[in-house]
Amino acid sequence: MKTPDIRALIGEVAARHGIRLDADDPAFAIVTLNVLMLEEVLTEAFDKMEKLPRDWEVAAARVQGQSGERIAADTRTALQAIAQEKAKAAGAIPASRVAEKNNYVVWIAVGVLSGLLLLILGYVLGKAT
Repeated sequence: MKTPDIRALIGEVAARHGIRLDADDPAFAIVTLNVLMLEEVLTEAFDKMEKLPRDWEVAAARVQGQSGERIAADTRTALQAIAQEKAKAAGAIPASRVAEKNNYVVWIAVGVLSGLLLLILGYVLGKAT
């Protein structure tokens, strides 16, 4: 940090307040102490701000994983219900066989929904930074 010109400060204090200071005046020790404290606080604040994007990435990954798992579970449940209704309507095909044949539909749905989620998440994080 740039050190202030002591003579200029003494002159400014004298001009504004009519108070005479010397270079070894205790007021300069207080100013130095304030500067040191400010530097320490700013360093800590900048360290915390540097950590924020990493925290956001971790949180976004956690949300993405949880959302993907939830979407997959909901999709699987819905497709099984549809398969059971189809089996009832067809009368002869067991629900387990229909679910096995339609397993690829689940993965396509999960893939499309996960891609959409990633797109939205990327957009939100892009706007946040």
